[in-house]
Amino acid sequence: YKDHTCGPRQVRLKIFHKGEPITLSDALPILENMGLRTISELPFSVRPAGACAPVWIHDFLMAIKNPAFPDFNKSTTETKLRFEEDFIRLWYGEAENDTLNQLVLGAGLDWRAIVVLRAYVRYLRQTANPFGKMYMESALTRHPAIAQLFINLFAARFDPARSNKRDEKI
Repeated sequence: YKDHTCGPRQVRLKIFHKGEPITLSDALPILENMGLRTISELPFSVRPAGACAPVWIHDFLMAIKNPAFPDFNKSTTETKLRFEEDFIRLWYGEAENDTLNQLVLGAGLDWRAIVVLRAYVRYLRQTANPFGKMYMESALTRHPAIAQLFINLFAARFDPARSNKRDEKI
């Protein structure tokens, strides 16, 4: 979310965690790999009436690292939901935490589309491609529109709902 304390390319994130506070060394790599630089974090502990354990509220102030990515002023509810979904998947270890996760914000991709790109990168590494994993990830995150085109091509070729439209231009 954005409030009056946010600068032009800044955003805030609140994480609610029951029991113990989250460890910053667990959260910061996820946020960094999603294309954000953490500026500050304010933890608050509240104990709801009748609750045995406190609830910790971690309020992060972050900035977008990649200048190619759109500003959060232009973000939509869809983008916010994709970001939350990806963060939750990464937090619980259901998705891989690498720099391709920047494409949630940069290209508007969801975590499943990023899995497809990750598979392409790994496939290319096995085909004696001269480019390394980090180089390919960097190329995709520096050019989010191209990453989106790869996903559009993948959907056009393999989405069963579009099987009769394979010859159409992308």
